[in-house]
Amino acid sequence: QEEGGYQACVSEDSLRTFAGLPSIGQFCATNPNFHFTAADAAAARAANNNFPFGFTKSPFQVSVGISLPIFNGLQRADQLEQAQAQREDARYDIRKQQLQNTQTVTSAYLILETDHQTIAMQQQNAAAARQALELAQEKYRVGAASFIDLNTASVTYAQAENEYITAVYEYHKAFAALEAAVGQPLR
Repeated sequence: QEEGGYQACVSEDSLRTFAGLPSIGQFCATNPNFHFTAADAAAARAANNNFPFGFTKSPFQVSVGISLPIFNGLQRADQLEQAQAQREDARYDIRKQQLQNTQTVTSAYLILETDHQTIAMQQQNAAAARQALELAQEKYRVGAASFIDLNTASVTYAQAENEYITAVYEYHKAFAALEAAVGQPLR
């Protein structure tokens, strides 16, 4: 009740100051009817000192229960079927992973073999281009070929060497991919 009276006094004070009237805030703060004192607290505690509040004790009780799961609504059979299905799913997942690993290793090996054969072919192309360049240089030296023929042979040789270097790079890259697929170093 005191708190409600104090709040009403503060509300009235704010309305008065808003309307331009003098403030009554000091009156609200010092009015003894709006404050809860130590004597009020002692009186409230004395009024609540009625232990055990008029309750009566309940009589002491003991109960025992027994449960036998003779029939559990086919839950056991359902759980067994779910476990078997999960086991089969796990087996299929393992087989899938094995097949995927085999495919990855086989693919990496075939790419490595292809790159190995590409190196041999590019090496032969580079040797042929080197011979063609030497022949063009000799023909140009004796005047049997033009500078354009010499330049063409030089460009062809440079391209063949570049393709050989690229083939070696691709071979080493494929070898690294095979090692990654196998999961261990192979050298």
